[in-house]
Amino acid sequence: MKRSLALAVGLLLLIPATAQSEVAQASQRPPGVTPKTAKHYSLVLLRRSAGWRYRDAGYVDCRRGKINRITWVCRVAWVRGKRCLRGRVRVAGLIYEGRSSYNASFQGRRYRCRGVRG
Repeated sequence: MKRSLALAVGLLLLIPATAQSEVAQASQRPPGVTPKTAKHYSLVLLRRSAGWRYRDAGYVDCRRGKINRITWVCRVAWVRGKRCLRGRVRVAGLIYEGRSSYNASFQGRRYRCRGVRG
């Protein structure tokens, strides 16, 4: 009995630490997304666009955008000259290489604004 117990403990010590961390990583859950987090990452994504940086007017609305615990959608729109752009920014929590992070992606379309003369 003692010999088999010692053998089992010895075998557990031989399991590499990386295998143990992979098991712990697989059981980790992605972070939840809140309206504040969604708005922050939406603005981070939009600031990379020249259309958003040099806009005449625009908004980001993250109210009522919850899809599930890890995904949130914000509605965005802006005007730049005679062109308008309207769409959605989707922010999702994810686990990347064992670390919690967020991903934001934009889906939208450009169109000619109504009521703009010139």
